[in-house]
Amino acid sequence: MCDESLWADVTRVSQSARLAGAICGIDSVEETVRDGATEVEARAGDCCSLAVCSAHASHVCQLVVRVATALRDKAKAVLKEKTLAVTNPFLPYDEQLFVRCLVRATRACREPCAATVRPSAVCSQCSRPPVCLQPPSHVLLLNKFNVVDYHLLVVTAAFEQQTAPLSVGDIAATRFALGAYPFGGLAFFNCGEASGHSQPHKHVQLVPLPLSSRPGAAPVPIALLLQAAAAATPCGIVFSVTALPFRNYCVAWGRPVSDEQLASWQVTLRALALGDSPAASYNLLMADAWMMAIPRSAERGHGIAVNALAFAGTLLVRSTEELERVRSDPMAILLAAGVPW
Repeated sequence: MCDESLWADVTRVSQSARLAGAICGIDSVEETVRDGATEVEARAGDCCSLAVCSAHASHVCQLVVRVATALRDKAKAVLKEKTLAVTNPFLPYDEQLFVRCLVRATRACREPCAATVRPSAVCSQCSRPPVCLQPPSHVLLLNKFNVVDYHLLVVTAAFEQQTAPLSVGDIAATRFALGAYPFGGLAFFNCGEASGHSQPHKHVQLVPLPLSSRPGAAPVPIALLLQAAAAATPCGIVFSVTALPFRNYCVAWGRPVSDEQLASWQVTLRALALGDSPAASYNLLMADAWMMAIPRSAERGHGIAVNALAFAGTLLVRSTEELERVRSDPMAILLAAGVPW
């Protein structure tokens, strides 16, 4: 269920940050490929999508590819910044990207709290003054370089390593933030040098659903494959989507579950993924009724950068040359970055 007040904060801050130039939205081109027929539509400020139908029956999946050549400029800017100094964009964070402080539940407020501002805020759940609040455990920020609108970051308030396991608090904050999106959202976590992570400060990223702008597309490209595998598995039991060519470990739930239970399942999936990863890296995907962990062997597949969203079925490319590589065999790219069965 969408938290309308949180969604209002997200849209309000997004609008003001864009006007102030704090968000660098990346223009893109949307392209759909079906059975060799190509339709192209250019739209400034939108994500671009490519639907690719695999020739392998076991791998049937429509992948979303976002083509954003401006990311080449971003990569150069980030590289230049890293050569000058090691910086943490979250300590301090850009105030213009700040949405809310997230605070763990206290005795005075039984539900997770979210202060809309600091430090004079009242608890958004119980409307009591700040005395009822613990110090914030996380901050909710907008992503500065976004290809998709309303790309959010759940960041630990104090520094924690990105390689640390997700805690119950991290899971609780992520679930709260996912409630902002009217049509649902997808959270993803990049852990380890080969996972596609860009910052050492622990953070979970969230994007709104659906991932494709194509009418009638599944909210998440791999959703149908995942649902088929989950249908044969009891709630809370680990399973794998073996129709995908890369190793993956999943849990699905069809009933309300606690943050503690989700955190426990996440620990199990993490252990399985790290046990299979030669690079001690993995990605985690989490939606409102399932999560998936994917062990990693490399940061790139056939020269294309791969992060957690790629294993959900949405790739990001920086050039038409990379787009052609995806067209030729998208699953080969994922397999090269993941671990084969």
